[in-house]
Amino acid sequence: YGIPLQPLPQPTVPQTIEIDRVLIGAVLPIPTGTPAITDNVGRAASVGARLAEGLIGRDSGSSEPSLQVLLASSPSADAAARAAQRLVATEGVSALIGGFGTDQAQALSEVAEARGVLFFNIGSPADVLRGEACRTHTFHVEASAAMYLDVLAGWFTQSGHRRWFFVYEATDEG
Repeated sequence: YGIPLQPLPQPTVPQTIEIDRVLIGAVLPIPTGTPAITDNVGRAASVGARLAEGLIGRDSGSSEPSLQVLLASSPSADAAARAAQRLVATEGVSALIGGFGTDQAQALSEVAEARGVLFFNIGSPADVLRGEACRTHTFHVEASAAMYLDVLAGWFTQSGHRRWFFVYEATDEG
């Protein structure tokens, strides 16, 4: 066709970046003395974070931990936002984990987006967080409510169950 072919540019190989330590802020409903329904969930999440910290630190072969998890308590969405802002600003965390409850997940997602860090939603199945409210710095580890319903409907249908009853919270999300 008379169009001269141009050679493709050679891809550049990114340089390896040495990272001594990764700081992650875990904003969780950690028990504070007043019994709450989220105490067991928060306790389990904090134990899981500590286990990951120990396993990754042990695998690095260094005497210094390669992963450090900084825990912060979040009894409310406002407390979660304040804790996340503090962890990013004063501790220099590069990622946040948490999101137990729609409001807390929303607050942590907003902080992550504003501060340019990652947020891993490990606690809220709210579908609203995955639609128009979804942000580029947010990753959902927790399955969505729609995913849970799809799996339940498939399983019950394959098992021959045709009549179901649902108990749900009397809210828009419920």
